[in-house]
Amino acid sequence: MVEVGAGDSLVCELGHTAFGKLVLLDKSDSMLSYSAKYRHLASLVVGDALALPFLNNSISVMVASLADPFNVPEFWSEVRRALRVGGWCIFTSPSYEWARSFRLESTDEFQGAALFQLRSGERVHLPSLVWPEDAQVEMIRRAGLTVVSTNAVGIDALPTPLSPKILGCKIVVTGFVIKNTGRPA
Repeated sequence: MVEVGAGDSLVCELGHTAFGKLVLLDKSDSMLSYSAKYRHLASLVVGDALALPFLNNSISVMVASLADPFNVPEFWSEVRRALRVGGWCIFTSPSYEWARSFRLESTDEFQGAALFQLRSGERVHLPSLVWPEDAQVEMIRRAGLTVVSTNAVGIDALPTPLSPKILGCKIVVTGFVIKNTGRPA
């Protein structure tokens, strides 16, 4: 099992023992350091989601939680390449409705990026590629993968305290269950 864009691993936090060996992958060594506490459960690997450092057809289960920074066709081609036929990918991103409404209402945010304030107080825009559900499904399908189901996570499912950025939105995360059925891309 691989968690892509792991940061502080959600898979480890929720427990992964049913899936066996776990690899936590993140492009940022500093983000991956948040998962250092899980070294006894997983291998930590610095690597790019757009060039997954895994052999073809070598992964049975992949998780990409809040993976909007690398939600582009190149990522989906890499998922298709690395997943075994019959393998699964669980992918989540902020909901399109939330991203669109918040970014249109805010003077600090814009489509395709999210604003973060660092501990130093510096404010930075980072990639956040959130698509309408039909466009997201089509991008995944074009890579040769099959979307088995989509799911919405409502604000009521999140632990408190909540960021002011998500208040007032009913659906905050959209999840996709994806299978590599082996069909051509």
